[in-house]
Amino acid sequence: MKKVFYLAVVALLAMSFTFTSCSKDDEVVTPESLVGTTWVVSAEGMTITLTFSTSTYTGVMTYPGDPDESMTNCLYTYVSHVIILADENDMVWATGKVDGNKMTLTDGEYEVVLTMK
Repeated sequence: MKKVFYLAVVALLAMSFTFTSCSKDDEVVTPESLVGTTWVVSAEGMTITLTFSTSTYTGVMTYPGDPDESMTNCLYTYVSHVIILADENDMVWATGKVDGNKMTLTDGEYEVVLTMK
């Protein structure tokens, strides 16, 4: 199940694209901590949600017509707006950065942008 979740994230990374804005009205302060935050990305009917606690995060993939797939108690590191995501076995599968209400993650090949909920 975890392998399917990771493959879905990689597929979503490949499908995603980002629009940016230069308006000062859109400026959002980058969080110093991810504790209690939720980040979401949707594409092609699939939604991935990452919810962060003190040292772990939960990932949920929702695809219409299929049961939700989830990862729990996964580890992350967040320092100076840089994030490293690992699975329950501490295997790194994505790295990225947080800028305002946007989290950009990459697996080294694909990139996806999640938005803070």
